[in-house]
Amino acid sequence: MKKLLLMVLVAVILVSSPFPSTSQIANASSHETYAADVDLTNIKDDLTNINNELVDKAKELFDKLQDVKDHWAAEAIRKAIERGYVNGYADFTFRPNAPVSRAEFIKMVVAAIGLDTSSVPQGTKWYDPYVNAAIRNNLITATEYNSGDYNTHMTRMEMARVSVRAIGLTATSDEEYMYLATKNGLITGVGNGKLAENDTTTRAQAVTIIERILKVRNGETLPVDEKAVANAEQAMKTPKDPWGRKIRTTNLPKNHKDFPYILEEVPNEMYEKEFIYYLKSLPTMTPLEVTKHEEYDIATITNWVNLVKQWGTQLLNVDYKTIGDDWVKNYLETIVVQSSQTEQNARSYVEWVKQNEIQIEGEIRPEPSIIHYGDGKFWVRAYFQFRIKNYKEEKNIIFDLYYQPGKYKKGGWYEGYVDIPLINTVMNDIRWDNYKVATTASIFENAVIREKK
Repeated sequence: MKKLLLMVLVAVILVSSPFPSTSQIANASSHETYAADVDLTNIKDDLTNINNELVDKAKELFDKLQDVKDHWAAEAIRKAIERGYVNGYADFTFRPNAPVSRAEFIKMVVAAIGLDTSSVPQGTKWYDPYVNAAIRNNLITATEYNSGDYNTHMTRMEMARVSVRAIGLTATSDEEYMYLATKNGLITGVGNGKLAENDTTTRAQAVTIIERILKVRNGETLPVDEKAVANAEQAMKTPKDPWGRKIRTTNLPKNHKDFPYILEEVPNEMYEKEFIYYLKSLPTMTPLEVTKHEEYDIATITNWVNLVKQWGTQLLNVDYKTIGDDWVKNYLETIVVQSSQTEQNARSYVEWVKQNEIQIEGEIRPEPSIIHYGDGKFWVRAYFQFRIKNYKEEKNIIFDLYYQPGKYKKGGWYEGYVDIPLINTVMNDIRWDNYKVATTASIFENAVIREKK
């Protein structure tokens, strides 16, 4: 049986030319089979010890890729293709420097180490079997990505967690995961041992890490980046905020006294963005004063942050091919719905997205250390980035009253900072646990936005 499955795998790799992309795999009809979809369960030993004949055939496939021959990760990419857990795109490129999403990285790890995806819930999204297999086998946890957004780019910290668990280890904090990842040679620094925990992961980096995982699982000891190990060890000793993130005490923003702490991962410009209020007669609170209020508690603030993240994720991730009732439902869950018109507007936008063939991708990162109060609202400051990939008519592209047509180039990445307002869902009620995103909230109003380099 193992031999038969292996022959099927090689045959699929060789005849599937041009190669399918991840999106093609996701949209493939039920009778289509691609190399990346072959069940690797019970044949991982054969795939890690492919005989010379099969290596030669895989080499032919690899040699057709136009953008990897001189790449630093060429050898890792070749091995990854041989093992069948990743392939190229229809234009005969591998795109080694393209970012990898959470779903893509999880899928590759699950396939590479041969986890069973047939006995887990299959779900409706292409990545559901892999995510569910990863959860069942403790590569990720069900609560790790609260927004449920697996299309967000994978960070190095998230990659470290999956990688450490894939070699049979675990930790109690992100810092410990990064320490174990560096100590075991899974992850190296990006320059002088810099950990860059929040940087995204490229396709080349992903397959390189996965090849290291396979070596460790096979009993090999990998070389390590001693500076990265030292930095990771120091990070474990650094003071943390309530969410376990590192606090810094140097190079502080000019208004640092307005905040309970300054985070290592947050640039000064995000703290220094002006707090803009229109109703000067109403009371205000700085972020520090918010944390000292009797109603302040971590659970409430975490809920606020998750609401803003879900809200922004809906606005910045739109695809006319898949958008529907779920988009409306997830959007309405986050905001204060004041009338039936709110839902009607959302549904009208969904129909316009389909008609106008709109595609947008992006993310938003609300910052719990920058929550302030003014104009009768709480405001959660957030970093965001987005790219408008496609549309037919430059009109109402993003579901936001302050979006300006013609200001953002199709295909270009933009990033910035903005304050998202929260209001109480119950009139004249001051309890903090009743707050949701205001219907008038905007990613573009009073935002600092620039082209991303």
